[in-house]
Amino acid sequence: MDWGDIERIVDAERKRGNVVAEIILRCLFKEGKMIIGLREEVEDEEEDERDEDAEEDDDETVVEGEGKLVEIEIDLDATAWGNAQEYFNQKKVAAEKVFPRPSTSKTNPCRNLEQHNLHPMP
Repeated sequence: MDWGDIERIVDAERKRGNVVAEIILRCLFKEGKMIIGLREEVEDEEEDERDEDAEEDDDETVVEGEGKLVEIEIDLDATAWGNAQEYFNQKKVAAEKVFPRPSTSKTNPCRNLEQHNLHPMP
């Protein structure tokens, strides 16, 4: 069985509605990688309202597939732990770029000047 056979099996399973096959977006077997798509959880007031409505009426089905689709690159040569560690390291670096750490007066020359101006020398 070669990589082409596996891609055809994934496509056939996707058509049959296999949930696992549906999250596989692309197979990059020559590079030893696979791209999967997972949805982020929706965390807002609308979700809370839907949950309360679902509790009141058990016949109502919650709509699946909500939230932003996140593409995750899986290295087929790495372990699950290694892939997860790589993904979370990337997210950590991205979060630090968005929310930089607060600087201290020692490393912030503007703050040093402000403090110096607040307390003039005699």
